[in-house]
Amino acid sequence: GGKAVRKEAIAAPPKDAEAIKKLFPLTSGIPLVELEAGDAPSPKDPLKVGVVLSGGQAPGGHNVIAGIYDGIKAWNKDSSMYGFLDGPHGVFSGNFVVISDAIMDGFRNTG
Repeated sequence: GGKAVRKEAIAAPPKDAEAIKKLFPLTSGIPLVELEAGDAPSPKDPLKVGVVLSGGQAPGGHNVIAGIYDGIKAWNKDSSMYGFLDGPHGVFSGNFVVISDAIMDGFRNTG
């Protein structure tokens, strides 16, 4: 598969550095990581991916999820996607559905 390449952190302008560090204390100043293409492992193991929206309006959210679905199925036809219901609460309560081709096709291009 691809490989992660560690890059140097991009410094914030001095006048904003402290404000940014206070807003993002866990991520401020850490190195940037970029993924580079590599040789795909063979065979490609199936993936299990969970998706959740915030529970509010998410314009284009269904198409983003459809793209992820198509990508994991292209990776391995046995990959599976789990859609959590009721926003983040569904993650904590275990309220999910396994997304099938039929379910996914019903949500494509619907917002």
